[in-house]
Amino acid sequence: MYLGRIIVLSLVATFGTAAIAANAVSGTIVMFEVLPGIAIGLGLTVIISRCVGAGDYEQAKYYTKKIMSIVYAVNVLSCALVLALLPAVLNIYGLSETAMLLATKIVWWHAAFTVVIWPLTYTLPVTFRSSGDAKFPMSVGILYYDYLIECMSHS
Repeated sequence: MYLGRIIVLSLVATFGTAAIAANAVSGTIVMFEVLPGIAIGLGLTVIISRCVGAGDYEQAKYYTKKIMSIVYAVNVLSCALVLALLPAVLNIYGLSETAMLLATKIVWWHAAFTVVIWPLTYTLPVTFRSSGDAKFPMSVGILYYDYLIECMSHS
C-alpha cells in the first residue's frame, strides 16, 4: 500500500505546486468518506473472529454479507455528506483556483470509487484476516502491485 502511495506522490510531484496542494488537501478530505467504513471494519474483525473461533462459519458468512451491505450504505451517506460540504471545506484551505478545481475532481472521483469498490478492497479482506486467512488478501495485494509496477515500467 505504501509503495503505491510513493508512486502516486512521485507522479503528483511532477505536476507542480497546484497538484501537490490539491493532492494533500484532498487526501485529508477523502479520509472522511471512508472513516465510517474503517470503524465498522474494526468491529467486523471482532465479530468474524468470534464466529470462526466458535466454528460457526454460517454466522461468519451471514455477518460478512450483512456488514458489507451496511458499509456500502454508510459509504454512500458519508460520500454524499463530504461532497455536499466540499465547497465550504475547500474554502477553509485558501487554495488557488487551479488547486481547488483539482482537489474537487480528486474528491469526486474518490467518492465514486469509494461507493463502488471500497468495501470489496478494505472491508472484505478484514473477513479473511480475522478468520485466520491473511495469505489470500496479501497474495492478491502483492499480485496487484506487481502488475501495477510492470505496467508502469512499460509506459
